[in-house]
Amino acid sequence: ATMTGYNESWKNNIQTNVTLEQKLDFITKGLKFIGRFGYDTENSNWIKRVKWPELYKAEPYRDVNGDLIFTRLSEEKKMTQTSGSSGKRNEFFEWELHYNRGFKEHHVGGVLKYTQSSKVFTQNLGTDLKTGMAQRNQGLAGRVNYNWNYRYFVDFNFGYTGSENFHKDYRFGFFPAISGAWNLAEEPFMKKLAGKWVNMLKIRYSYGKTGNDNLGKNVRFPYLYSIGDGGTFNFADISVGDKSWTGKYYSSIASPNVSWEVSTKQDLGIDFSFLSDRLSGAIDYFYERREGIYMERKSVPYEVGLESNPKANVGIVEAKGFDGHFAWKQKIGKVDFTLRGNMTYSKNKIIERDEENTIYEYKLDQGHRVNQATGFIALGLF
Repeated sequence: ATMTGYNESWKNNIQTNVTLEQKLDFITKGLKFIGRFGYDTENSNWIKRVKWPELYKAEPYRDVNGDLIFTRLSEEKKMTQTSGSSGKRNEFFEWELHYNRGFKEHHVGGVLKYTQSSKVFTQNLGTDLKTGMAQRNQGLAGRVNYNWNYRYFVDFNFGYTGSENFHKDYRFGFFPAISGAWNLAEEPFMKKLAGKWVNMLKIRYSYGKTGNDNLGKNVRFPYLYSIGDGGTFNFADISVGDKSWTGKYYSSIASPNVSWEVSTKQDLGIDFSFLSDRLSGAIDYFYERREGIYMERKSVPYEVGLESNPKANVGIVEAKGFDGHFAWKQKIGKVDFTLRGNMTYSKNKIIERDEENTIYEYKLDQGHRVNQATGFIALGLF
């Protein structure tokens, strides 16, 4: 619009997916196999051309003749050009075994799943060898579920997952979970009391663990250390003249024991549907405790002599609250009308964090909410 250059960009994205599904009823009824393989590529290129005219501004006051006074802000900039590119390749492979079957009032099911994924950047890698290495994850997960007459429900699932981010001794984590539910609407005594106006009234509870291996942007292999070049030391020697040495030092300390951040979650909830499904919704109370949060160890004193403090799984945060939503459906003439509402209340607290020791409570994150603004409450100005 102002003749200051123009940009060009190209983006290419290719996605492929192959799926194989095979029923295995000849082994046992209700058994099925699913296999998938995917290969995706993403590439982008851009060219930026920039130029700039000579710029002036008019001063707020004129000269004695009433003419404008101009001050030059920048010289003319001839057109310059920069370019760049980025690209990555994703691969994933997974297979699943599914089993679902009913035996009169008994209904059982299960899934066993293996996954592996790989992502590697293919352009603009720079000099860091880690950027050219594929990011990989691997895992085995399973679920077993049972319900009796759609009245009592029990589920168990697990994940055994490995991440490249951790040392081989701490690479895999086991994350189980269990849940149960009771649909009161299917009980004979509830049908007698409530009649047909209660379609579903389910009470459920779940307890389980999940893992997180995301240590932050561009953080990989924290179990490795790095060496840097120190400053140059010079001194004069009468026999050979001036001499100098460049030292080596640990620019980052290895954290070999870093592993998964583990979150323990509990949830107690009620699902309901009344009046021929016209009114439906759910109410949940949840509690979560995250342990092993990856963060800097700020309590390491300066006298240790490290350029940057090491990081470790040292943080603990608790969160709890409730969540609810409802929907009311009504038909007015030929129009279907739906009213929805939801509400969430959540509160968290930092239980443990590696911080510099201080007697001033307001300088600590521990005991406060995550990212809470804190400060000294003053009685006046001094």
